[in-house]
Amino acid sequence: QRLAVTPPAPHYKQTALTRHHWSVNSQEYLALFARGHGTKGGFVVIPSGEVTPHANGPRVKAWEGASVSGRYKLRVVTSYNHGTPWLQGVAHDTTEAPTLAVSLAPWGVELPTRESPQDVQVREWALPRNGERHEFETEIWLDRTWFPKVSWLNGPPKNPNLDLVQSLAPDQWETVDKKKLSNQEKGEWLRRMGRELAKIYRGPSVRVHSISIEGPLVKAWPPAGHRALFGDASWNELEPRPFLERFAGRAFRRPLRSGELDPIVSMVERALANGMEREVALRNGLRAILVAPQFLYLYENEGRLDNYALANRLSYFLWATMPDAGLLKLAATGQLNDRRILLGQVRRLLADPRSDAFVRHFTDRWLGLHELGAMPPDENGFGAWYYQGQLERNGREETVRFFRHVLEQNLSVSHFIDSDIAFVNYPLARLYGIEGVNSRAFELIKLTDRRRGGLLGQASVLTASANGIDTSPVIRGMWVLENLLGQPPPPPPTNVPAIEPDIRGTTTIREQLAAHRDHATCATCHRQIDPLGFALENFDPIGGWRKNASGQRGLVDASGKWRGKPFQDVVELKAILGKHQDEVARHLADRLLAYGTGRRSGLAARLQVNAITGKTQDAGHRLRDLIEQVVLSEAFLTK
Repeated sequence: QRLAVTPPAPHYKQTALTRHHWSVNSQEYLALFARGHGTKGGFVVIPSGEVTPHANGPRVKAWEGASVSGRYKLRVVTSYNHGTPWLQGVAHDTTEAPTLAVSLAPWGVELPTRESPQDVQVREWALPRNGERHEFETEIWLDRTWFPKVSWLNGPPKNPNLDLVQSLAPDQWETVDKKKLSNQEKGEWLRRMGRELAKIYRGPSVRVHSISIEGPLVKAWPPAGHRALFGDASWNELEPRPFLERFAGRAFRRPLRSGELDPIVSMVERALANGMEREVALRNGLRAILVAPQFLYLYENEGRLDNYALANRLSYFLWATMPDAGLLKLAATGQLNDRRILLGQVRRLLADPRSDAFVRHFTDRWLGLHELGAMPPDENGFGAWYYQGQLERNGREETVRFFRHVLEQNLSVSHFIDSDIAFVNYPLARLYGIEGVNSRAFELIKLTDRRRGGLLGQASVLTASANGIDTSPVIRGMWVLENLLGQPPPPPPTNVPAIEPDIRGTTTIREQLAAHRDHATCATCHRQIDPLGFALENFDPIGGWRKNASGQRGLVDASGKWRGKPFQDVVELKAILGKHQDEVARHLADRLLAYGTGRRSGLAARLQVNAITGKTQDAGHRLRDLIEQVVLSEAFLTK
């Protein structure tokens, strides 16, 4: 299937200015004037070629998505028009390169040209600033009925409205009482005023000159998946038992036991004997295998894991998927009992792109990043850039890339406390006050501002440890104790009330917490918690730097004393925490062991963790070393 449109006609639910600009400018291109997110009709979709007449003008319909799941090739030819200085309301941040985004969405959830709660943004393309056309091409996976749509990711926040005609071209403005107009008359008036707006518009825009989709792409026929399942045989050539046993052995991730598949094979053979079509009967057999407990659950024997159980545990730990042929071959020959070979497999799996699943899932659980978005900030004030800069998405990506860098370079876990490097793109650089980064592409930079080094300066962590409206030294201090040092304090006494903020601003949060530290039942914990949180008070709820905290008098006081060591700010606190990297390493090893085995921490696990970190201490607790020692530990090798 191939749809190619040059230039694409606007969908009938496109923004009015886009549709009228199309007609006024001789249909040379389709123009976008604002970002797609948060606006109505700001996404460009692929026209289907079907146009139906309508009283308000012909309606161009969109391609309704893939009829068959598969990989598709999307091509877009586009350019950026910087316009001329015009109105503040239609200006955008020109420091960042104009960016086109590709999102995927299921058909029927929302109007195709509008933002959908199920949108998945998959590509960002920086456009040339000189106005030249540029062709972008990418391969995307589309499930059945899913379709791509493109938008101006960092355009002005709102589309220009018709009121501009009245203020900027009063001679062309038609004053009418819209309540007295019929639907047809109102539609004609809107079109006339829309065309006048298109004529006077002088602001920036992104122009889409052509768009095409081709697919599903098949490099060979039959496809590789078909050949892996059927070989060169057709349905009618397949014998039930060998076919189903071969599939089940792969699905169960181990050799079949004698007679294990007999019930399913018997079901298929009875169906064939009763006249069921061969393809239908065999498909039912495949379905039965895929709902069997042996497929849905990981089998692990008691005691020392056998080679197949170990291969599965290792693969789901570092790839979040089933073992590949190489790992299963080693399991079949019993070679995973050799610690040298097992260590080689750990390194192979970590070097494979599939380990990205481990990096993303583990950082989410270890650092609590799965809670991002649970309490998003208000769209006004500091929260505006949270949405415009997609900080939830970009902040998480920064942390993932940082973790992967520490892993690939086998750096010390002390980098999680403080580091002189960071991964940022323009939205994060703007939040952090870093110059020289001007696109959505992430860059590895050398930090000159040591406040940002390590996890405690990253937007994802600072947002996850706030509530979207304000910050709490207690919550952030607890986050450091629990997630970085692995020393969660006991729950507060039931007879001690929570702090009630003084909204009149007559009492600082520091003074309120001091009362708790003076309380005998609270002092022990709050002396550990509060100083850690005070050091982070210069960071607002999305990670921006501030000198004054909302509702508090005067400048933020980030000083304190932790474990007898005084500090003035977050930089000095990180220097103190750096001397406690053994605690960070023990907690990280504990989290890795729990993630890899699915078991909660206990006394036996803590003894194993001490043994693991004892082996990595001399080299400074390097991250890959920790992971390797976790896999080689008795706790990982046994159940």
